[in-house]
Amino acid sequence: MTLSSKSIKKPLKVLHTIYSLEAGGAERVVYHYALYHNRENFIPIVCGIKKGGEFAKEIEKLGVKVYIANEGNSSPLEIVKRIRKIIKEENVSIVHSHGQVANTWTIPAVLNSSVKCFVKTEHNVHYPGFKARIHSLINRSFYFLNDKIFAVSDAVRNAHLSAAFAGRDRFVTVHNGIDYDPFESVEIDKENLLKELNIGKDCLIVGTIGSLTKQKRQDVFLRAMAKVCNEFDDVRGIIVGKGPLMEELQSLSKRLNIENKVVFCGLRRDIPQILKLIDIFVLSSDWEGFPISLLEAMASGCPSVATNVGGNREAIEEGVNGYLVPPDDYIALAEKICNLLRNRRIIMDIGTNAKKIFLEKFTAEKMVGKSEEIYLDILKEKNSAVAKKYN
Repeated sequence: MTLSSKSIKKPLKVLHTIYSLEAGGAERVVYHYALYHNRENFIPIVCGIKKGGEFAKEIEKLGVKVYIANEGNSSPLEIVKRIRKIIKEENVSIVHSHGQVANTWTIPAVLNSSVKCFVKTEHNVHYPGFKARIHSLINRSFYFLNDKIFAVSDAVRNAHLSAAFAGRDRFVTVHNGIDYDPFESVEIDKENLLKELNIGKDCLIVGTIGSLTKQKRQDVFLRAMAKVCNEFDDVRGIIVGKGPLMEELQSLSKRLNIENKVVFCGLRRDIPQILKLIDIFVLSSDWEGFPISLLEAMASGCPSVATNVGGNREAIEEGVNGYLVPPDDYIALAEKICNLLRNRRIIMDIGTNAKKIFLEKFTAEKMVGKSEEIYLDILKEKNSAVAKKYN
């Protein structure tokens, strides 16, 4: 639905709720909503259910109000009351929850409130662990209270649709998107950055970005890199991210005799600069929703080799902007990387295609714009007093 600015008599307040505002893919998505909401039509507000974090500060810099529902060691009832208070005092028209946990806390706060549109975003195909299964059951049982469930990929949509107690028409795919500006305008001191990482200036770099967890399977990346480095002396690997498997992965790199050829970078704030260094991006996950790191690689013009899981196959067109390999198959992963390294002239061509596809499909503006259209469609369908302003 396209609306002229003149048809908007009063901007609608949109409350985005999320479990925390620490570093993470879903948190970055919320940041992009705060950044790109059309201020003539929508006023974004953000609420971290349990925790603040670095994205809270970044969102506040945009002039967007940020609340943390958990003040100290609040009880569940107190947290729900605070969310409900925010809705009332801010006169919120639209609530958009992100993830299973946020939706669990947001549902009781929205019930019998003045909210006219309540949507949620599912960010992954599944959430491992006992607590996650409990939240998943609660969410599936109360999907009917969400006017729409946004899925960040068709894979996520299909995974939750098959287990949901709600109709197919309640689910819609809204692909993740990211801000292109940091990647378009990136400046890099390549010599000093390579020196910091202890990588030679003539080396080609194969890199991966993500939390060091079982989902991301950096062990597969390391085993693939052992084979790659055995064939190419001028190739180095980098792993960007932190997590509980750091020591285990570092030990594996030593056992594979590549501890001097793969650099563990830890958590980095200069992702656009790091990606500017990387010649081939790798994502070796066992499952994915629609990974932000893959979009960042595409925006940087990196060819990608990723596992054929979840939303990866919706971002990568085989042989056009990257390649897909089976999960948990380091031999296939190594072979695809080696094929690119044996034909280095095509690395740039595939990278150019990656950036083109990103700009056509996966910018933050497109994600937020589609979401705003859905908000307004919901309001119109409900024939609410707010929706009548857009006739």
